Amino acid sequence: MNSTKYFCLIIGLLLLSNCATYKPQYKTSNQTVSNFSKEDVAHSFYLLGDGGNSPIGSETITLKRLRTQLESASKNSTLLFLGDNIYPAGMPKKKKKEELLQNIS
Repeated sequence: MNSTKYFCLIIGLLLLSNCATYKPQYKTSNQTVSNFSKEDVAHSFYLLGDGGNSPIGSETITLKRLRTQLESASKNSTLLFLGDNIYPAGMPKKKKKEELLQNIS
């Protein structure tokens, strides 16, 4: 009975570990599937999580695609940043924060 329990546990763990993916998954085409027109949408929300590790002076693939989507978005759209966006150094000191904000704008 005890060995059956361990056998089932090992098989279960093997099955669960095979469901994991370790490579980023990106949308391969810009095809949008929807059953409604743009006029039917009152407001659009774009959610970005974990966007703080983009190299300075360049953009990741995800941020480039987000920029493309936002350029064609209506004025009734909102971008929400979720999660950890200020790593690896954390929140800068006040003087450095002002310099960073001037560089962004």
